[in-house]
Amino acid sequence: MNKLLPVIVAMIAAAFSAGGAHANGTGSIKDAPLIMPTGWSGFYFGAGVGYGDSVIDNHYTETTGAFESTEGEGLRGGLGTVILGFDRQVHERWVIGAFVDFDWTDIELTYNDNVLGEQKLTLDWMWAVGGRAGYLFNPSTLIYFAGGFTQAHFDSDGYYDIVGFPGKSSVTHDGFFVAFGLEAMLTSNLFLRGEMRYAEYDGEIINSGDLGGGDSFTDEAEPTVWTGRFTLTYKIPHGHRTYEDPMK
Repeated sequence: MNKLLPVIVAMIAAAFSAGGAHANGTGSIKDAPLIMPTGWSGFYFGAGVGYGDSVIDNHYTETTGAFESTEGEGLRGGLGTVILGFDRQVHERWVIGAFVDFDWTDIELTYNDNVLGEQKLTLDWMWAVGGRAGYLFNPSTLIYFAGGFTQAHFDSDGYYDIVGFPGKSSVTHDGFFVAFGLEAMLTSNLFLRGEMRYAEYDGEIINSGDLGGGDSFTDEAEPTVWTGRFTLTYKIPHGHRTYEDPMK
């Protein structure tokens, strides 16, 4: 997480800078006309890059009552993302929307064990569908919160193995995410988004077996994922809206 913070800070600073520059070129918020193009309304698509950090909690249990819970080492790496969504400006200062996005990642961990040798765990893709609600600081800068459903797929190259019991080679987890972001209108169609996202996933059985003597075990993995991302989107404008009073 410590390595992720500078990336997120840089995203937020860049989004503010871009939004401020655009606002200066279009006049102050008090000068906004009564009839405003709904530049924040419309369908959009885009792509971006980011960085992620994941931790896997393991819960090992036996039928005899033995239990062990450990927090695994962190997985880290980059990601590429594509997004499709729709926004609607419902008031001169408020924007709501829905979106779906897909991430390809190389967020991974390589581990060397004296018994099992080199093991690798890779988060190779995630997808999410959700909604967001945002507030306009000025006509070109939006702060927003988002949340929704997400899935993540992990590939294991020996990482889920226990001596004598090979674990699963891949597991897909369901979960939820929450996010905070800033978005800047660069032109009437181009938008730059910086976002910090946290996702928490349900536990899935990654290994199990019969230990003999009437005893068996299960090993469950429960991941969490932090990501920071920078996304450039193109929005198809959706008409205009008339307000009784200009933004103040």
